[in-house]
Amino acid sequence: MLIEKANALYAIVSGINRAEKINVLLLNASLFDEIVNKNCNAILLEISCFSTEITIEEIGTINDCIREKVSMETQIIMTVSEDENLGESMGVSIKIAV
Repeated sequence: MLIEKANALYAIVSGINRAEKINVLLLNASLFDEIVNKNCNAILLEISCFSTEITIEEIGTINDCIREKVSMETQIIMTVSEDENLGESMGVSIKIAV
């Protein structure tokens, strides 16, 4: 599931290959294309889950996907949190500072 609002993206996925599923959603989002085409100053990346831990590999996969698309001057500020409402799903929110 992907929600695009103003200058933010919200995605929730579950099952295996969660990071890859998040990346597919991000790359297909029209707002993500706008982020890539603008010189945004910073991106706030928040990755959340609850009962299934987030792995370093998942964090790296999502972060690398974003880093490959934005300019090297764009700061990526990342947080990892728990959200009991997610159950075994992973949630990712991306907020853009232009």
